Amino acid sequence: GPCNKKGWCWAECGSWGWDNCSPGNGGASPGPSPSPTGKGVGQWMADWVKAKDGQFVYSDLQNSASCWDLARKAMEEALKAGYRISHGRSYVWSDTVVNHQNAQPGDIVQFSSWREEDGHSWKETASRHTAVVIEPYGTGGGCKIPTMDQNPGPVTKTDYQPCKRTRGSMKIYRITANSRLRLYAAIATSSSPTEGMSSMGHAMVTLGA
Repeated sequence: GPCNKKGWCWAECGSWGWDNCSPGNGGASPGPSPSPTGKGVGQWMADWVKAKDGQFVYSDLQNSASCWDLARKAMEEALKAGYRISHGRSYVWSDTVVNHQNAQPGDIVQFSSWREEDGHSWKETASRHTAVVIEPYGTGGGCKIPTMDQNPGPVTKTDYQPCKRTRGSMKIYRITANSRLRLYAAIATSSSPTEGMSSMGHAMVTLGA
């Protein structure tokens, strides 16, 4: 069957989306893998965007390098890696919103006219800005949310601090895999993901001191 390099096949049923290609005892299905790569989709997306540090990332959908495209491309690549996720719609990245204190790797942060001030330095976004969380909330101390984002420059690490907010808002979306369990031992099937997100314009973040 069509397997990835680690020997996991795609199949369509149950709570997991992948199963081992080798047959179980008496032809029964072997135990499922929790993900196509052995890690959750959030950590996979976080690792993917971190690997793009210093590059401009273009989404397949609109072939541009706005902040929105970085998150979109991470989701597109997760789909190609075998994760069963939905692209969401416009700036709504999923049906699950979490508190900023619960931010985890792979979450997508959507800002609206955000500004934060820390002493004599400040950070603000345009009316809309998108970033991908790469470490849990509080990593590095204080109320930091470590992210990767882009625009106007290439992909870079940016720490946002909700406790320093002076205006605007942020919404944090949790990306979850919708896979299904109970696999046939060596039979794999696949289906094309639904493209559900429209193209978006550019947004940017600026820093000051």
